[in-house]
Amino acid sequence: MEPYFRLNGVSNAYLQEYRILTNDRAESRNPCACTSGSLFWAKGGVNNHLLCDIGFGVWESLVNFQLAKRQITQLSGILLTHAHLDHIGELAVFVESWQRLNNYQKPVQVYATESTFNQIQDAYPWLFSPKKNAKQVKENIVANGSKFSIGEVQITPIDASSHCKGGVNFLLEFSGCNIFLGWDINRVPEGIDWCKVDLAFLDGNSIHSHPTGH
Repeated sequence: MEPYFRLNGVSNAYLQEYRILTNDRAESRNPCACTSGSLFWAKGGVNNHLLCDIGFGVWESLVNFQLAKRQITQLSGILLTHAHLDHIGELAVFVESWQRLNNYQKPVQVYATESTFNQIQDAYPWLFSPKKNAKQVKENIVANGSKFSIGEVQITPIDASSHCKGGVNFLLEFSGCNIFLGWDINRVPEGIDWCKVDLAFLDGNSIHSHPTGH
């Protein structure tokens, strides 16, 4: 399997809310957070999966994708940019389902800032409490500008706290390619050499009126 990046959704995370605000009566689109992405790569015969954000509709999108591809992937970790619901809304159901489906006894590795973890623990305290002698989630605290690695992927958190307390974007460096995940930005991030970015996903907060605020 060649490495590739998948955008897990193309719809507004709050699609039903958007429909009410805009009188959009289309029924063909399924709500799915467009602010979620997955990096897939193979090593040693194992298909790896690094997931960034898990908002509404993402779990179903990933299930349909895996069934269509008939690929079994090993979850290397989950990156969380910030604690808004359209970025963490399905974290609990994803973690629990993943562990049951894979008979996975170890905690799922999750990466976020300390502030983001504090907010998530308030929403989903049971994920961080021992269950059958093990937590369901292992907290890996990251900090703005401090590079870390998950397998072969080098990751740099980029400050996005102007949108949400403790928020970060992520710059992924993998296989000679730089991918920037810029969910919910309202200004150009600093500390990035844009000439070296090969692929950028940008979801910006607009200064102009819009039903979703983006």
